[in-house]
Amino acid sequence: MWREKLIELKAKSGLSIKEIAKKADVPEPTVKRVFHGITENPSIDTLLSIAKVFGTSLDEIFAESDAVVASESLVALQTAMSALQLDLDEKNKHIDALLEEIDEKNKHITSLLEEVEKHKHTAELLSSENNLQKSMLADKAELIMMQREIITHYHKKFTCGEGTSV
Repeated sequence: MWREKLIELKAKSGLSIKEIAKKADVPEPTVKRVFHGITENPSIDTLLSIAKVFGTSLDEIFAESDAVVASESLVALQTAMSALQLDLDEKNKHIDALLEEIDEKNKHITSLLEEVEKHKHTAELLSSENNLQKSMLADKAELIMMQREIITHYHKKFTCGEGTSV
C-alpha cells in the first residue's frame, strides 16, 4: 500500500519525521499521523509535499503500492478537478457579468455627474441673473425715493407760495 512505500522511502532517506516535516513544509504532527496510519486519507497537498522530499511523485507511490487504489484515486482527482474547473469557469462568468454591470453603472454615474455640472452652471447663471435683478430693483427703489423727495420738495415749494409770482 502507499503508506508502506512512504515508510520505505523514509528508511532509505534516513530522514526523521521532524526533518521530513520541515523539508515538506507540513506540520510535524500531520506527517507523524500519515506515517503512523492515524490519518487514513491525507490531503493530496500533504502527500505531494512529502513525495517531493523523497524526489518522487504520487503516481510512483500509488502505482507501486496498489494500482487499483492509484487508478481510483486518479479518477477521483480528475473528477474533482473537473468539477472545480467548472465551478471556477462559472464564477469567472459571474465576475465578468458583474464587471460589465459595474462599467455600465460607472457610465451612468459619469453621465449624471455631467448633468449635475450643467445644472450647476445653469444655477450659477440664474444666481448671477437673480443678483443682477436684485441690484436693479435696489437701484430702482433708490430712484423712486429720490423722485419722491424731489416731488415733495417742489410740492412744498409751490404750496407754500415760493413758486408763485404776483
